[in-house]
Amino acid sequence: MKALVKAKSERGLWMLDVPEPSLGPDDVLIRVHQTGIRGTDFHIYEWDAWAQKTIKVPMVVGHEFVGEVVAFGSNVGDFQVGELGGRGRGSHEHCDVIGRVDFITGTLGKAFGGMSGGFASGRREMIEMLRQRSRPNLFSNSLAPMIAGASLEALQILNESTVLRDTLMHNTHFFRGAMTDAGFNLVPGTHPIFPVMLGDANLATKVADEMLKQGVYVVGFSYPVVPIGQAIIQTQISTVHSLEELERAVRAFIIVRNKLNFNDEYSICYDSTAYDHGSFG
Repeated sequence: MKALVKAKSERGLWMLDVPEPSLGPDDVLIRVHQTGIRGTDFHIYEWDAWAQKTIKVPMVVGHEFVGEVVAFGSNVGDFQVGELGGRGRGSHEHCDVIGRVDFITGTLGKAFGGMSGGFASGRREMIEMLRQRSRPNLFSNSLAPMIAGASLEALQILNESTVLRDTLMHNTHFFRGAMTDAGFNLVPGTHPIFPVMLGDANLATKVADEMLKQGVYVVGFSYPVVPIGQAIIQTQISTVHSLEELERAVRAFIIVRNKLNFNDEYSICYDSTAYDHGSFG
């Protein structure tokens, strides 16, 4: 297949034939229909100081791709119902295996906005077994009526339109791209809830405090929530965020980074004009 490749340690990019990727246990295989280049790719093209320190050649480049999920690796399972799939039904919809999965489980506290609770779905006989043998079911209280009602209404909204889900993924793509191009260390992926990796627990607390002073609420996680030495700032993108608010959040992260002097190895400047609002979606 053809791909845009940084093939040499010098200025330029090259369109080359590359082997089709194999699916590893932690991978998601996507058939790309159309792609483009953006901020980070220009640094790679120019082969500036950041690229020379960060990029290993050869490397396939490209952002803003449009495509379809072909397959998931065996270890991939961090997608939530409400976010993945053409109508937000989850990874089984993305992989076109609806009707072939024994159990479907999910939470009502994230994508559905129900604040608490979850569900398990399957054949009647299997659900009856879970009702009798599942400890989380036996030792938990029933959902409050207003949460159950709101969750059912959320399901109805998802069935009627994909507008909210599409907006969520659009916002997520925008914010992840802006944070990556600004030089922050993110866990790769497409999920709307994702960490900014910091490592030091004290630093994570300071960053969260300073971000609040900038008018942006984020949460610092450290041990025992995450492993020792892997402290993070947890971010969560919402459908109701505007692109202007997301841009302001990125600028706040940059201000706090400059004040606390962390992550210095990433020195790309953030330029909001590089993110044309009309180019997403």
